[in-house]
Amino acid sequence: SLGDNITFLNIGSKLKLHTQKILQKKLEIKRVNTNIQFFGQHSSFHKDSIKKSAWTLIIFCNKIWDTNWGGEFVIQNNEGSYSYVPYIPNTGVLIPAWLEHQGLPPSRLCNSPRISLAFTYREIVV
Repeated sequence: SLGDNITFLNIGSKLKLHTQKILQKKLEIKRVNTNIQFFGQHSSFHKDSIKKSAWTLIIFCNKIWDTNWGGEFVIQNNEGSYSYVPYIPNTGVLIPAWLEHQGLPPSRLCNSPRISLAFTYREIVV
């Protein structure tokens, strides 16, 4: 359908296997989101799903990144506290999709965009 990107879907299918291994659950890909943020482009907290059977794997796509440039990933835990994950190239974070989260923009020190891909998966009940 319109908006399908076969490259992202292929990557998401391969990452699904790794995610299933970690979670020990059978999954299917539900959605792929892209995120490009420059300095000053703040996002808001959001959920990728309201269902407790959904998971999101966020991949940090920049080839190089200095941690002084910011771009951290923030998630609000069930207890109401926050966890921060530094933006480190070619790594990612797997989260329950029903928790509030956001990607922070790069700092003023960065001339590059912060790029990430988010793959949301749904558990398959067998």
